Amino acid sequence: NNLKEETERAGPSHGTTCPFCGFPTSDWVDDMGNSEDIVKAVREDFPDWDVHDSVCSRCAEYYKLKTGKW
Repeated sequence: NNLKEETERAGPSHGTTCPFCGFPTSDWVDDMGNSEDIVKAVREDFPDWDVHDSVCSRCAEYYKLKTGKW
């Protein structure tokens, strides 16, 4: 239990692939769910996405720009 909680807090490992673009990254963003517009735009492309899932900074930037939330 304790190990699972520590792993969740640490986020994805260095070099893990982004669930959106599929490229390996070490630069993760975990606050994509802070705007309803961003969540809606992401779910149009990735319907199974969970707001608690991390994405790479480039994909996060793309959806922020796409929705004018930059």
